[in-house]
Amino acid sequence: MSGTHGSLHVPDFVVPFFGSEVGFEVNAPVFRVRSCCDFNMESHPRRLAVHEYSNGMPNAQETNMIRTFARIVTSGQLQPAWGEQALATQQVIDACLCSAQQDGKEVTPGPASASLDADP
Repeated sequence: MSGTHGSLHVPDFVVPFFGSEVGFEVNAPVFRVRSCCDFNMESHPRRLAVHEYSNGMPNAQETNMIRTFARIVTSGQLQPAWGEQALATQQVIDACLCSAQQDGKEVTPGPASASLDADP
């Protein structure tokens, strides 16, 4: 995902890769111009990661998510933040799809970006 101030790369956004680490990279490039013929585009990536095993291991994010969901359901005490986070995630995914369907046009995540042309 990219914007006016940089980009975000999450290689395993939907399904985690097998391994012992979960991470993502942000990049805030800088375009430096000294003269009309002397310029540089500088990459400034920053990788953030946590050591976490995938594939249903006890500390994996998907395992914790299911465990938390089960705890909320059995307690009968809803936690609205979880639904809000799930909706925000779906809106970002939908905005990416809408942007791709419109040749990379800038799309703001939210209800207005809902794609009616998506294939099932």
